[in-house]
Amino acid sequence: MDTYITHYLRLVTSEQLSLKVNEPAAITIENLSTALFCTPRNVKFILRKLEAAGFICWQPGIGRGHHSKLTLLKSMDEVMEDHFLGLISKGKMKEAVELIGSLESLDLNGVIRERLLRLLNQQMGFHSHMETRSGQDVLRMMRSRRLGNLDPASVYTAFETYLLGQICNTLITFDAQSRTFHPSLAHSWECSEDYKMWVFYLRKGVRFHHGRIMTSADVQSTWQRLHEVQSPSLWLYRDIAHTELDGDYCIRFYLHQPNRFFLHLFSCIPMTILPYDVDSYN
Repeated sequence: MDTYITHYLRLVTSEQLSLKVNEPAAITIENLSTALFCTPRNVKFILRKLEAAGFICWQPGIGRGHHSKLTLLKSMDEVMEDHFLGLISKGKMKEAVELIGSLESLDLNGVIRERLLRLLNQQMGFHSHMETRSGQDVLRMMRSRRLGNLDPASVYTAFETYLLGQICNTLITFDAQSRTFHPSLAHSWECSEDYKMWVFYLRKGVRFHHGRIMTSADVQSTWQRLHEVQSPSLWLYRDIAHTELDGDYCIRFYLHQPNRFFLHLFSCIPMTILPYDVDSYN
């Protein structure tokens, strides 16, 4: 939370000061020093900052025995909502969520937190930003724990697997309801009569996030990477003897032995196709 907002909240919530919005109150620098946990010199600096930000009206007392007057211009609700919306507008979703959490001890009846949560929920989900040249689509989700491993070769948790399915693709997908395979990065496939050679024909013009067009070399590199990183899923692909590239959009897999279930392996997350020219270890 910004420092000046923290200072203002201390003024608003101070039981010693008992300040009310838009009601001038006689006050001393010493009282403010106690409420703001700082020296009298720093109090004057903080007051100037708060007044410049439009949070308070400050009238210093002139002469001995004359109290100064402090007027709060914004309620805690207004301050928190304005700050929250400012974070949202800057795309600082993490800070916005942390702000809601910080209100637990300040917002005794939970009214502010509930309002900010409603505002946050309006920002979640799927949104299209039509004002950008590309018409960018944004999907925002909230999570209650730290994001886990997102390496397809070793991912093991359900949510991280779901995320990978939203941002990456496999060659084919499996529809459990109809028990059929559907094209994805490969538009078609076939196998030899003995099920020992499988060939995939790739879609053309598919780009990775960094802009390069996907080719069969990326598929080959993805399979080789499972060996390089000693993926826990490597045993699933033990029947593959070697691969052969037939141009940029065709790849053949030769097996040690027949495997009628070979297609299932290429609808699995471990064979999520990664670009060979990106450091996927980091």
